[in-house]
Amino acid sequence: MVSNLCFISDIHSQFDRLQKAVDYAETQNLRIIFLGDIFDSRVDYSDSIGVLNLVDSCLKRGHLCVNSNHQDKLIRYLKGNKITQNNGIEVTIKEFEDANINKEYLFKFLTSMPYGIFCKNSHGKLFRVCHAYFPNYLNNSGNDFVYGKDISRKTRKTMIYGTLDEENKRSLWWLNQNQDQDYVRVAGHYHTVYVDDYSVVLDSGCGSGGCLSLYNADTGAIKEF
Repeated sequence: MVSNLCFISDIHSQFDRLQKAVDYAETQNLRIIFLGDIFDSRVDYSDSIGVLNLVDSCLKRGHLCVNSNHQDKLIRYLKGNKITQNNGIEVTIKEFEDANINKEYLFKFLTSMPYGIFCKNSHGKLFRVCHAYFPNYLNNSGNDFVYGKDISRKTRKTMIYGTLDEENKRSLWWLNQNQDQDYVRVAGHYHTVYVDDYSVVLDSGCGSGGCLSLYNADTGAIKEF
């Protein structure tokens, strides 16, 4: 997959910021890859219905979105599994229930998303994109997308939750890169923004008081909304 690409950070039900980011990307003829966590706001403003409709419309226009830990939790809820309703998912669930969103439609929408994406920008630079951590051992083998059915449960968990250190905290993997890798690893998830020759970490806290960020994979520019 070669395209004029951009990545949009974790949305967390912030529709107004998302609309501005999508409008900007499309006026610049950029193909969007959403980095996940599209729902679950921790601030007073939340529009999960607006975000659902807009992201669904974007996917139908050829943009992409990866699965994530917040989306996975919602999938488990829709399956009937018992979950802890916190960190904004309780707000999302109420919004969907109040709007009578069809659960089968929502489940199909969420489970259609890949866990990882192999892609190249218009200059041929390779990116490996997922929500938290893209393992080195995964190869595309002619397929640009990594779906849950094709990988182990452990790998799925790593891709949406990330790696942990000895203290069971999220590892800052991007600060200890393999300098021989010939690709850029892209993630959201970590509540920070960091870019170097081997990493793009794009999560500027949208939904917890921060902004929504867009990274242009061709120019390296970051735009905030």
